[in-house]
Amino acid sequence: TIFLVALLIQNFSKITSIKSNLINEFKKKENFEVINFIKGSNSKGHIITSSNFTSEVFKKTEKPILLHTESLDFIPYHPYLVNKFFDILREIYEIDDLVPPNRNNPSLSDEYIKKIFENKSNEDWSQINKKYNIDFIIVPKNWNLNLEIIREDEKFRLYK
Repeated sequence: TIFLVALLIQNFSKITSIKSNLINEFKKKENFEVINFIKGSNSKGHIITSSNFTSEVFKKTEKPILLHTESLDFIPYHPYLVNKFFDILREIYEIDDLVPPNRNNPSLSDEYIKKIFENKSNEDWSQINKKYNIDFIIVPKNWNLNLEIIREDEKFRLYK
């Protein structure tokens, strides 16, 4: 134990330098215009995104996601959300209460979401916005929604 402490003290500046370099490198690689735009906005509404981006968008923008579609198995722990949950699934993701797109899978695939989102009209999105207070829709750059793009970068496409 004493040897380990001595080794750490002796190499403290090297360890600190490595940590600092790793943090700076992470920040550089993750500096996306779309994420920065959302994070800097004063929006109070919700974000809709793809399953693969849900956690990343939530953590980096610090804004509320309407539904975390990468894990839909939370209902037994929050039964008071059942009605709202099924309304969102039906109206946004076109899923009937008893017919999930993939049986025994507690998530929605991005392939499924892409198909649904790209088929929605501008009027459909307008109705969704009014009911659920949606400020942004952030999806992979290769998705094409029937909405005006307000920002995009090498990874994301942002719609309002």
